[in-house]
Amino acid sequence: MKKTNCSNMLMTLFALLLSVSGTLFLSLPARAQALMEMREAFGHGEFNEVLRLYSKLSTQEQGRALPQYWVGCAYLRHHDFLHAEPYFKNASTLNLPPKIQDLCNDSLQRIQTLKSLVPPFMMTQKSGGMVINIYAAKDEWSKTVCSQVPVFLARANEAYPGESATVNFYLFQNRDNYDRFFKSWTHKESLESDTKHRGTGGYEMVEFCEVFPNGTKVGATNINDLYSRVCHEYSHALCATIYGDQLGFKIPQWLNESMADYFGWKFRPEMIPRQAPLLASLAKKFPPPTYEDQSRALYSGNFGYTFADNLLLELIKGKPLTVYRQILMSSKAHNGDFEAGLLEATGKDPKQVCQAVIARAWTPASSNATVKQVSSPAKAN
Repeated sequence: MKKTNCSNMLMTLFALLLSVSGTLFLSLPARAQALMEMREAFGHGEFNEVLRLYSKLSTQEQGRALPQYWVGCAYLRHHDFLHAEPYFKNASTLNLPPKIQDLCNDSLQRIQTLKSLVPPFMMTQKSGGMVINIYAAKDEWSKTVCSQVPVFLARANEAYPGESATVNFYLFQNRDNYDRFFKSWTHKESLESDTKHRGTGGYEMVEFCEVFPNGTKVGATNINDLYSRVCHEYSHALCATIYGDQLGFKIPQWLNESMADYFGWKFRPEMIPRQAPLLASLAKKFPPPTYEDQSRALYSGNFGYTFADNLLLELIKGKPLTVYRQILMSSKAHNGDFEAGLLEATGKDPKQVCQAVIARAWTPASSNATVKQVSSPAKAN
């Protein structure tokens, strides 16, 4: 009886050891798999997926260095440095691999820069599901921009009925502070400022500076140009926030910029009829671009946003602004295939419309009529 009990105890202990050792042996591959999935999600621009994967980890695994590092990265790419900071701080104390430790330290330094430069909170305005938080000095220029926030919100609700988006506006008067704030979101701090850069819009965020790098005030001769440009960046922020992660990986560049232009032309409706003549003028100097040029090499081409604007105007002709929501939702339903989404939302094939725009602008009367369609040569803006 005693021998049997002893055997049973040994068998039970052996089974327990096997269970524990099995858990230990399985935990390492499982942990590696989880980290790989988080890393791959981040690399594909799926930042919410990184947060979702982290939430599925056990409390013990959540406390490890690399999961916390990737969560910090995801929050920072969502322009949420306040949530990112504690994860980077925790990760930096938990024996990260040397290269990751350097990146983590760099992120913490950049967050300190962001915190030191962020303008003070000024106001919040809401309309429907749309919210704008303003961070700015209480100066006359900022007050001037803020006077148009109700119009921005109305435009957002018109384009995206039933949707919700909270966007932080960071308004700067000082050019150096703007540039440093802008660059501190990523590791690419060595990039030189774009001489035409005056603002940007992204996930839940708009940044805008009162002056161009040369010191010229934006909208100095036409205040509606200032409002239009700020609204342009707000359109980018709305698209990124409402569509969600991976927009930048999926949306054709021509569509991204033309939607922002048209959205901002609420303040400059005279720009709409000017686009066809502008393109006709450019057609006399350059051969037509390809659809692929406009989709993936817009910023190095000869046409600025003019060809893109003509293409969008043709696609959405006669459509209410709600077509913006239809474009995003249809494209997302097609797994980021914006050509399919545009066809569904507008009833028109964007590639066919592109050819129609070319046929209209590069007419026999044009000096470039016989030039064969080629890819636009690289050219700095």
